[in-house]
Amino acid sequence: MVNFNEIYATLSAVPGLCDSIGMEKVMVFVRLVGRLKGAITVDQLPTHNATDAPEHLPDGIRTFLGSAIDQAFVVSDDRATTAWAAGI
Repeated sequence: MVNFNEIYATLSAVPGLCDSIGMEKVMVFVRLVGRLKGAITVDQLPTHNATDAPEHLPDGIRTFLGSAIDQAFVVSDDRATTAWAAGI
């Protein structure tokens, strides 16, 4: 099980990420990505391991996630990969 310190350490590897999003928006992002995981992984290459972070986010999912959390947190591929690696 991943704890908050590990999540913070992983997320803080992306400059400005922890400063641009609060806990409430992180939780919304976590819940939504969990529900969209299938749609995210289906858009990856066939050789992609579904347990690894996605190579990219489909544009529609990136747009949806950005609007769901008020676009204060720009959903980039780097940030999505970091969130995936953090276990969220």
